[in-house]
Amino acid sequence: MYCARFLPVFFALLLQVRIVSVSAYRYADISARYTDKTSRISLSGERNQLMRDAVLVSARDHLHVPFAEVKFPYNRTARVLTMFSWNGYWWQQVDSSSWELETYYVLDELVKHNTVYVDFGTWIGPTLLFGAQRARRAFGFEPDPFAFAEVAANVLLNHEFKHKIFLANACVSDVAGARQMKGLGVSGSSLSGIYTSKHSLFQVIDAAPMWSAYCFTLHELLQYYSVVPLAPHEELFIKIDTEGAEAPLIPSLYAVFKDLAPRISVYLSMHDVVTQETYPTEGREKFIMTLHLFTYATEASHFALGAKNFSKDISADKLCRWCSYVLHF
Repeated sequence: MYCARFLPVFFALLLQVRIVSVSAYRYADISARYTDKTSRISLSGERNQLMRDAVLVSARDHLHVPFAEVKFPYNRTARVLTMFSWNGYWWQQVDSSSWELETYYVLDELVKHNTVYVDFGTWIGPTLLFGAQRARRAFGFEPDPFAFAEVAANVLLNHEFKHKIFLANACVSDVAGARQMKGLGVSGSSLSGIYTSKHSLFQVIDAAPMWSAYCFTLHELLQYYSVVPLAPHEELFIKIDTEGAEAPLIPSLYAVFKDLAPRISVYLSMHDVVTQETYPTEGREKFIMTLHLFTYATEASHFALGAKNFSKDISADKLCRWCSYVLHF
């Protein structure tokens, strides 16, 4: 069973990916166009050393393996790995229009040709491969090493738009540094997330696998990739699905969101963490205050029906437990 789990990693090696030993962490940057630009950036410090010693997956690489063509809503398709993949069920759900139709509606509405699209956690790419087709540039952050190996393969299979996509085997968090990750079942699961002793989806799953991942702050990443300042014609769309880690993350993004308003939209998945009675009141208030920066905070299912709800209407007792918010101006 565990040998099978390592197949995507072996498979990644077959893609001519250069593996650089940087402590215990790996970082990947998919786009040959930006290689020279990246190498010219002056970097210092331990965290930046990880960026300097990035694993580069060339956009010139060609992948010749068994794949399936998945049909997305809104007349988009993508090729995805079938060999070595244990996530075929999810792609079948996407192909049959049975998986999160409201999510694809939001992406279709808000990700345009002038949009810089940031996706974390990316998992195996069901939203990244959709949004990147229209976006000006796309960034995917996935700390789970097995999910990352699979999404890297999926990106390389799509030569029509792979040059626009950057991937990093890292997480985005409120504080930069190494974090413990846990998977609900196995690494590579769609329910992998940051493990903490409190206020975590995974705190009671003691037997779940754990591994170490490196997290960057969003501010670091946006600056490193020259996403900010946005060009005059650009807008930013961020998809946040971090399996409960949104609780500490969102308040830490207050300054980033404020600086980028009104040219930023956010798709935020909630996982019944910040809504728990045991969650600190101060943390919940900061979370809601960050949502209030936006004009609208509409549940995705309502947004898909044309509704817009003012963010100021959200309070502690009205914050949804399991839903996704569309935050926009």
